[in-house]
Amino acid sequence: MQINCMMKGCEEILEDDVIQKLVSNNKVLYEKYLKFKKNKQVLTNKNMKFCPEVNCTGYLEKTTQENFIQCENGHQYCFNCLKNWHEKRNCDDVVDEDFEKWKKGKYIKQCPMCKFWTEKNEGCNHMTCKACNYNWCWYCSGLYTSNHYTRWGNCYGLQFGK
Repeated sequence: MQINCMMKGCEEILEDDVIQKLVSNNKVLYEKYLKFKKNKQVLTNKNMKFCPEVNCTGYLEKTTQENFIQCENGHQYCFNCLKNWHEKRNCDDVVDEDFEKWKKGKYIKQCPMCKFWTEKNEGCNHMTCKACNYNWCWYCSGLYTSNHYTRWGNCYGLQFGK
């Protein structure tokens, strides 16, 4: 990968060895440059993804038709869904199974308008869907209005109730 000179009017392309010489007195700066360079390569290449393993700075590169990929630190994933490698299982089934495990014990409902899953972990019962911006009541799943929790509303006194 080459870097274009950033000075106004300069069309010079800087190779890695030139950059290394320019920052030769600052090893940390050169390592940071290499990290940003690698990140840009991963972000701009449809056959590369960052490794989803927690605290792993590696990346995954798809080099064959096979969806099995392994980062340079040995973590093995499916390139399509980024779940642990599942040789004979469908990605949708794996993702659905993981979601079912995740949602157990959580306050989670679907938006009454678009069915987007929403987790309530604190706050009042007035919800605004992140997918469609529909305003709804967590308690009754009905349309939220400005008087929904007042004496004349559908869920009187339940703005913070369970």
